[in-house]
Amino acid sequence: MPRSTRRDDPDLPDGLAGDPPDHIGWLLWRASEAWVERFVSEMQARGWPEFTLSRSRLLSCLDRGSGARLGDLAGRAGLTKQAAQQLVDELVAAGLIARRPDPTDARAKLIAFTRRGLRFLKEADAVKAGLEASLASRLGPRDFPQLRRLLTRVEF
Repeated sequence: MPRSTRRDDPDLPDGLAGDPPDHIGWLLWRASEAWVERFVSEMQARGWPEFTLSRSRLLSCLDRGSGARLGDLAGRAGLTKQAAQQLVDELVAAGLIARRPDPTDARAKLIAFTRRGLRFLKEADAVKAGLEASLASRLGPRDFPQLRRLLTRVEF
């Protein structure tokens, strides 16, 4: 069966039919999505089945040392407090993070990595290093350092 496209949809305004435009934002987004999907897949293959794409977004925003309050964590991850709360509950149940008293406010809790969570981070760092080495091998000794240098300059 042929791949469906939006090309023949009469309800679309001019310029929106067909494949997505080939602009730099689309390329950056696709590269980022591919990286994260591969990272999650590798972590699951290494024995971390509780690590999912949605949980990766929250964990990537959690400070490794001091932790964070739920509202701050939700804001960094671009999630509602309710969505962040659900993910935190799941990650607490998995033993990767815990709620701890906030030393600056007795009413508040901090979300922080557990010992198991810190082992997870060590494994995650190894997986990321492997993915980076694989990309460096594919791009070569000239292009990979150039890509890294250019990406450090991308700011909006």
